[in-house]
Amino acid sequence: MAPARLTLRVAARSALIGALGVTVYGMMALTFVDVAGRYLFNAPLGGAKELTEVLLALMVFGAAPLVTATRSHITTALFESAMKGSVLMIRNCVIAIVSALCCAVLAWRLWVQAVEMADLKGGTPLLGVPLAPVFYAMAILSGVCAVLTLVVAATAPPKPASEIPT
Repeated sequence: MAPARLTLRVAARSALIGALGVTVYGMMALTFVDVAGRYLFNAPLGGAKELTEVLLALMVFGAAPLVTATRSHITTALFESAMKGSVLMIRNCVIAIVSALCCAVLAWRLWVQAVEMADLKGGTPLLGVPLAPVFYAMAILSGVCAVLTLVVAATAPPKPASEIPT
């Protein structure tokens, strides 16, 4: 049972990394074509800003579960050395719960916004790219982050202060 779960986890992680790679490459190509068109031919790519915004949103929310799963969030070690044992454990639990709640609230509000976008058939102003699927994706990825925050906090010990880059 464990190898199948591990295989699914690796496959999901690989698929997300691949999708993020395509997103970053798309942003890069889009920006290159837009800048080249603007400066070489005095003809910028119409809608490039809108597409870049959509791709950036997908990239940020897509990367969040990967960062959460590997405990790679930006942290500070201001009070790490002063806290020991149960105080540190309680602090880490409170941080995990608050973080998970924030991600869950964000997921909920994004889902509500996605439903409204779908009902109104909302899209980007120039190209009319439908925004509901983007909001649904961001909501789902935020929900995944909420769950991952609790799972990682419960299963993986936090990095010691000495391992946190300064």
